[in-house]
Amino acid sequence: MATYALIQDGVVTELYETEKDIYEIFHSSLVWLDTTKVIPAPVVGWTYNGKKFSPPDAEPLTHVVPSEVSAGQAYAALAVAGLLDVVTDWAAAPDTDPIHRIAFEKGTSFRRDSPAVEAARIALGLSDTQLDELFAAASGIRL
Repeated sequence: MATYALIQDGVVTELYETEKDIYEIFHSSLVWLDTTKVIPAPVVGWTYNGKKFSPPDAEPLTHVVPSEVSAGQAYAALAVAGLLDVVTDWAAAPDTDPIHRIAFEKGTSFRRDSPAVEAARIALGLSDTQLDELFAAASGIRL
């Protein structure tokens, strides 16, 4: 499943998920960009300058980074970001702290200040901002 952003006048105006070629669904005059692996994942209202996505310049990020998300929300956000398999492999690796493995495999929620979350962030090479964006995205997912 791929996630595409519709770009109009340099702004993300719609997001669409599909397994098909986007141009089999929509006219080729529309500009759709594959954002499946973009971190942080752009949302409607973000700008695109031809190279990268950014929150709107006119206003600061208005989302609040939640202190905790459910495991389902976290897994879904990781899947959307293309990171679920990477995190799963990290958690299963023999050199991963067993407590972190248990937190990932058995936990029902993830706290932003958790040592397991911090260890995963470092192992994946994510910045604090990228992790905050993942938590913010996860909090918006309704399962």
